[in-house]
Amino acid sequence: MALYKHQQEILDLKGLWQEENFVFTSPEGEDLLTVQELEPGSFLVRQGAQVSVVQGLQERNQLMLSFQGQSFVLERIKKNAGQIHDLNHSNLIEAPLTGKVLQVNVSVGQVLEVGDPVVILESMKMETALNAPFAAQVQKVHCAAGESVSTGQVLVELEPLKEENL
Repeated sequence: MALYKHQQEILDLKGLWQEENFVFTSPEGEDLLTVQELEPGSFLVRQGAQVSVVQGLQERNQLMLSFQGQSFVLERIKKNAGQIHDLNHSNLIEAPLTGKVLQVNVSVGQVLEVGDPVVILESMKMETALNAPFAAQVQKVHCAAGESVSTGQVLVELEPLKEENL
């Protein structure tokens, strides 16, 4: 458990590793903070509309970050296939930052495995790959290469595959 301050309230939170993201969720199920690795040693931290790139150190199953004057030590927790719906609160792939779509790697009806590349964004000359957070089928694609996107904009809609199809 980690102490995390959110809107003047101190919460005891567990950082769950979702393939390429840590997602911090309040006891009510609200996503508070996500941490995504951009490249070794560089991480994208998103809290609501606020997006920051921070440096970190990853050793074995721990990730150490310094963010807004606080230090965080996050431990990876492997998920079981049966937990997939509990860990993923959305079937939407959203833009984590404002930027330009460089590449769309999926089409409607395509079946994805965990970690398959979905969209590549560019912002401030840095590329960010957005990958499938779970095994899914693509339902809708809301973006195209060359388009500008805003933080939180829906890029792709997914439908989780049922466990018997995995």
